[in-house]
Amino acid sequence: MRAHSGALVFGLAALLLVGLAVGLFVRERQAFELGERSALSAQARSYAGTVTSLAGELVVQAAGDGAAAVRGRDGRFVHPAEPEPLLHLTLAPLTDTEGRFFLDQAASLERDPATQAEARESYRAAGSSRNTLVCQLIALHRHAALERRAGDEVQARRLTEDLVGLLTPETCTTSEALLARVLLHRADAEREGSGDPDLAHDLVKHLGLDADPAVLGLLSQLGPAAQPVLAARRTQLARITRLRDLVPPADVTRGAVVLGAHLVAWAPDEDGGLRFAEAPLPSAPAGTFTDRADRASATHDGLVEMVTLGSLLPGQVCVASLPRTELAQRRTRHLGLIGGGLILLLVLGLAAVMTTWRAVRRERAVAEERAAFVQRVGHDLRTPLAVMRLYAETLVEGRARNEEEARSFAQTIVDEAGALSDLAQSALDLERLDAGSVGTTRVELGALVRGLFETHRPLFAEGQLTITTLGVPVLVRADDAALRGAIGNLIANGRVHGGGLVEVRLESKAGLARVRVLDRGPGLPVERAVLFERFTRGPDTTARGAGLGLALASEVARAAGGRLEGLDREGGGCEMRLELPREMNA
Repeated sequence: MRAHSGALVFGLAALLLVGLAVGLFVRERQAFELGERSALSAQARSYAGTVTSLAGELVVQAAGDGAAAVRGRDGRFVHPAEPEPLLHLTLAPLTDTEGRFFLDQAASLERDPATQAEARESYRAAGSSRNTLVCQLIALHRHAALERRAGDEVQARRLTEDLVGLLTPETCTTSEALLARVLLHRADAEREGSGDPDLAHDLVKHLGLDADPAVLGLLSQLGPAAQPVLAARRTQLARITRLRDLVPPADVTRGAVVLGAHLVAWAPDEDGGLRFAEAPLPSAPAGTFTDRADRASATHDGLVEMVTLGSLLPGQVCVASLPRTELAQRRTRHLGLIGGGLILLLVLGLAAVMTTWRAVRRERAVAEERAAFVQRVGHDLRTPLAVMRLYAETLVEGRARNEEEARSFAQTIVDEAGALSDLAQSALDLERLDAGSVGTTRVELGALVRGLFETHRPLFAEGQLTITTLGVPVLVRADDAALRGAIGNLIANGRVHGGGLVEVRLESKAGLARVRVLDRGPGLPVERAVLFERFTRGPDTTARGAGLGLALASEVARAAGGRLEGLDREGGGCEMRLELPREMNA
């Protein structure tokens, strides 16, 4: 019945622990998702604050003198300037037949040195103001080249200056005029190491969003000097491309918007146009987005938290998202740790329940053992008391047949009284050991063994008890009286069960003090597992005793941090070996 009750209590405790673990696991799962959402919300708010602060700075910059771009009322960009279309005119218009005639005639005459004077006249006629600008430019350029080949550098320079005079901002919208300027630039650079420093800037004004190949070809003729200007213009074109389709809401006079990886702010100017300022978006934490394309792909699955970017960025939100795969990985790691902790808690709880159950069983076993101990001691007490009473009554009533028999009765009473005293002392010592009330002091083991030798020697015949000790003190820490009784029991057992020949040796080795009690008796029994249990006696022994001597000696050794073991002795007999930790001499 008690076993069934214990099993029921154990089962109920286990079910309670399992229920508690499951409840905690479910609650922790919910808390995990709430915590992740809270973290995402804080992340989105933090980044939204950073973007909103930058938007405010850019709005102030756009309203002031720091605008990066200005768009006029007509929608065209004033700064940076939108590309001007490059006009492509024919080399010699068909309507200018006179100019074309003189150019062809001069080209054929200049091949022969004898007719070069006539070629000069033809070039002058082609460059007349009555001809088209194209014919004038070509005539001046070819005439200057002819004079340079003839060695007249002064005349060539004058003709070149006349050509440059015709290249006004209006004439630079033609490809032919730009070509002429490039040719002059190269000629001047080759001759004097100089050139037209503004030519690249004039060219890039005509560079369109589709990278006009005519302009790129002319720029390539300028060499490395045009590359910085070209790079700057491409940056301007990229800004124009980014801002061209930006149409701010009509009811928002100033604000900002996220365009790709840039934040663009606008403010009105005094002419009815818009002024823009822009900057790259601040670096965002992983999973945080502000533009709709990235937001749509990132928030398709998993956890999502959104916050608005404020009045300066109307209709825009900041999103912090955690994809489903990463969410599952984090949840697995988190709940794995929680689950492991709960399993450990469950195991510890079950171990505590089992430990308690074992403690209850052990307490019950101790109680049963004490009851049996009292019963055995009571039995061992009744027998010698009965013998003592019988012999005492015989002596009192004078029924002894003679004086020798009376002395025999008296000796029996003395022997039984000694046995009772030994039994009582052993029982008291065991009770003290069980209660843990045994104290410890420093004991000199050599002196204790020699004292026991003197005590037990009268009980042995001459030469049947020998002792071997060391010449130096051997100190151990134990209860002096209990240790004296334990070794005395070993010597007494050797006298009673070991054929009367007992040898006691005191040794010290590897930090251990060792007392060896050797005899030449029948040896140890086969069942050695119960040798040191209480009330255990050898199977073939006829000597009287309660079976407490070896149990008491073993308990004393254990209380002092040592051990007692029984060994077979070579040549017959047995050895009881008591080992205790040795202390260093003071």
